[in-house]
Amino acid sequence: MHTAEEAVAALARLSREHPALITYPADSGRLLFAGHSRGGHGAYMMSMHHPDSAVAVAALSGWWRREQYGDANILLDL
Repeated sequence: MHTAEEAVAALARLSREHPALITYPADSGRLLFAGHSRGGHGAYMMSMHHPDSAVAVAALSGWWRREQYGDANILLDL
């Protein structure tokens, strides 16, 4: 999740500092969180951790709890 937060901050900073490079400037206060499968879970998590920035969430085949998918996550098998 920290990588996604850093990416949003970097895109917003790039939009501010180099507007000629960006056709559509990023607004870090109005975000669409989207993902598929594990990314869908990430979209849910990001929107729950940043509700004031979330405009929408699009989770395709996402899941709420990683514990339900323990066989897909080697860290839960330890």
